Amino acid sequence: MPAQLVPDFRPPPQLPAPGVAKDKQRGPSRRRAGAMPILAFYFCTTAFVTGALQAHLLRFLETAGASEAAAIIAGTLVGPAQVAARLFEFGLMRALHPVWSARIAALLHPLGAGCAGSTRTRGHCGLRDSLRRRQTA
Repeated sequence: MPAQLVPDFRPPPQLPAPGVAKDKQRGPSRRRAGAMPILAFYFCTTAFVTGALQAHLLRFLETAGASEAAAIIAGTLVGPAQVAARLFEFGLMRALHPVWSARIAALLHPLGAGCAGSTRTRGHCGLRDSLRRRQTA
């Protein structure tokens, strides 16, 4: 259930007294007030990059030497892989701090890129040789 739909049974916050200056009020500091635009920017950029990668994934894979059918199959596996990763994180990584999840992801990304760059597809040595051929042509 989304957090916005969960009823909030806490009492409303107390309003400041009419004579209290705004600087002396208790509550969120001015430093924390700027966190919401930063968070919104982060979510927007993450969605933009993810969408752009998904839109261009097939062409990236074809440039790396994969056939059209293999690129489409790999593109359709993105959604199920995300679901599997979320189930893994919810089930097995539940006891770990979220920072460990981010560290593991940061370590696995270069490993995946290295595997993609070193695998042989249709006689080519992956993305590395494909890019080298384009530079020499």
